[in-house]
Amino acid sequence: MNYDAYKEYSAFKRYYNKQIGAGAEGGIGKKQGVSIQDKLRMQQLNKKLAEEISMNKKIQDRRKGELVEYGNEVQLYHYDSQSFLEGSKNCADLDKSCNMVR
Repeated sequence: MNYDAYKEYSAFKRYYNKQIGAGAEGGIGKKQGVSIQDKLRMQQLNKKLAEEISMNKKIQDRRKGELVEYGNEVQLYHYDSQSFLEGSKNCADLDKSCNMVR
């Protein structure tokens, strides 16, 4: 599963929302809202995000019900923070035979 479009969309959305806020406040030295290029970029990212969500949903549907075996790639989702846990090739602190999860 892929979440590159989601990461790119989230980062640009923060910038986009700041631009909208700056345009609403007005004043000297403030940016006057979002540019046409920013609006087009947001539309492109929305489309890319929708395609990514669709593709990930297909993968989930195809893999649903399969047993997890050693060597399979898995993703752990933390519901409260709405983020995925990341595994690394480093050993865990307590058990050196395990991989570390952050």
